[in-house]
Parts: sequence; C-alpha cells; structure tokens
Amino acid sequence: MLENEAEIYDAFPPALVGCKEVQYSDTCYFRKSTSSYLVDDPGSALVPKFYGFYVPYEPGVPATSVRGSSYRQPTTGEVSPILLIEDCGTEIRAQKQSDRERCESLMTRLHDAGFTQGSYRSRNFLVEDRPSAAEEEVEGEAAERCPHYRIIDFGRGSSKKVLREQYGGKLGLYLFNQHLNEDRSEMKAAWRQMAREGRREDSDSCEHDCICGGMLQSD
Repeated sequence: MLENEAEIYDAFPPALVGCKEVQYSDTCYFRKSTSSYLVDDPGSALVPKFYGFYVPYEPGVPATSVRGSSYRQPTTGEVSPILLIEDCGTEIRAQKQSDRERCESLMTRLHDAGFTQGSYRSRNFLVEDRPSAAEEEVEGEAAERCPHYRIIDFGRGSSKKVLREQYGGKLGLYLFNQHLNEDRSEMKAAWRQMAREGRREDSDSCEHDCICGGMLQSD
C-alpha cells in the first residue's frame, strides 16, 4: 500500500500540491525565449507536497538498472520504508453541514483531476490555519490566518493516467470508474453513519437535560 501511495503522490500535477506555473520571457540579442517556473500557491493545494519515498537497501548488493533507473535491493529487516510528505495540520471535525460540504468539495476536485482516494474517513481530511500568501506580502500588516485543507492517505487510491498506462485505455478507464463509484458510495455511507451518530448524541443530550431539569424543578 505504501508503494501505491508513493506512486499516486508522484503522479499528482503541480496544481494539486499548491504550485502554479508562471510564464516569463527573456529577450537577449534579439532572440526571445519563453519558459516557465513553479511558485507556491498554498491556497489552491488539495494534497500535501511529496518529498520522496525512501526505501532502505542491502548495502552488499550492487545496483541494477530497471527501466533506465538505478535499483537497489530493499532490506528485509526491521527498518521500514518512509513516505515523506508535508505536515498539513489536524483532522477536520466533520460534524457540521459546512464540514460535509467542504469534504465533498475536496473529493469532487480530486475526482475531476483524475484521482480517487479509496478511504473516506474524517481523519484523512486535514485543516491548518496559516497566513495567506497575499497577506504575507503586505508589509507592516498582520498576516490574516485562513484555513487550508488537504486530503491524505492514498494507499488505496488510484490514478486514471496510471491505470490507463498499466492496463490500456479502455480497461484502465473502466477500473478508474469503478474506483470512482466506490469512493462516492463510501462517502455517502460515511455521512449517513455520522448523521445517525449525531441524532443519537442529540437524543442523549435532550434526555439528560430533561432529567436534570426535572431534578432542578423538584428541588
């Protein structure tokens, strides 16, 4: 699962990790060259930045070439691989309608980008308050803190592009649509369960208030 998650993170386009492409041009000796570079745009990010997937290897085994890349034999001991990603805050307490709409909006954007998540749990939606990039550039003015949201845990996730490369266009698209439907079904089931738990808590609270109120009146 960790290997699959690393592959999904590696497949995310810059826009989903909070980077935007900026075009610039340079004129020199009457020759105009146009290029681009990436800048941080945290307000548009959907997933954490990915810093690499690190696997310990056997020091005594020489490297081999696999599809043009150097490959080392992983260790089989107690040392486990590390998936290094950006720290993006704490779990969303998805108990309000606004929280539900926020999570659904994040998932819709993820699906539209050609990815599924595969594990719809509130712990996989993070929120962090940080100054916006625009406010940080304003000198002499306190940076305004605004919430930034991220989706994590893609061990069961999928990428439309990767699936089509692995299984061919038609079969890859079919498999992705299956994963997409599973994501949506799991999302609906999770909210139904949360709604039932919320009604149960409200009922328990109401019963407690009635009992306490009766005790106070009798006194």
